[in-house]
Amino acid sequence: LDRLATTDGFEFDTPRYFGVNLLAMRLGLRFNNKVDESQDVTPRTRLRRKQVAWSLYRATTLDDWVVPYLEDQYAGMVLPNMGASRRSIVDWGVRYVGFPYIWAGEWGFNSESPAAFGSQPGPGFDCSGISWWALRADDGVYWEISPPRPHEGWPLPERSSAEMSRMTKTRLRYADLRPGDLMFYDGDGDGTVDHVNVYVGNGWALDSSSSVGGVTLMWVETGWYRQHFVHGRRVLPSS
Repeated sequence: LDRLATTDGFEFDTPRYFGVNLLAMRLGLRFNNKVDESQDVTPRTRLRRKQVAWSLYRATTLDDWVVPYLEDQYAGMVLPNMGASRRSIVDWGVRYVGFPYIWAGEWGFNSESPAAFGSQPGPGFDCSGISWWALRADDGVYWEISPPRPHEGWPLPERSSAEMSRMTKTRLRYADLRPGDLMFYDGDGDGTVDHVNVYVGNGWALDSSSSVGGVTLMWVETGWYRQHFVHGRRVLPSS
């Protein structure tokens, strides 16, 4: 599972233990602390005893079918051929697989106030935070910007998924999505967009959600994501 490639054989620069972190997120082996987010851990963090205990508890209480099902799903993951700008989005996103979900999080490290929503208690991203930065990944300077990063000068408004959903005039159907397009969801059926992720092709999306606990690559062609998908938007040039 550590290898991620396109149909024509281009291999993305996946970090060490990429596959392990991917499955750990999907299996719920990382405890997502919604009360004190400073306690959340990344793949680079030494685990505390209580976090190890949680992982062991989850691993020993999973249904027998879960691990083989996810292994088969991810083992067959191949992304479509894509241009350099869209490859850079995927390359940027995969390095943060396994990072925790942080409300209003938009950094892979702690940020001090002022930031978009004040200080950030620990490294991590929420859905619009990871999506915003992923689409900046091809501008060549995205990680040279230190907190608080500027909001001006780039056509993607901040900071919520609902704001992002109003970008561009054309709404995309699922069948028209291409790698790098934004996908928007109405999770509770109230008519308001409340989640966003970045489509990377062949039914997969770069996603950060509180339900999974952080950043992962999620299958969106069936299940909850497909059922709650509202529309897509194309912010990047079509080339």
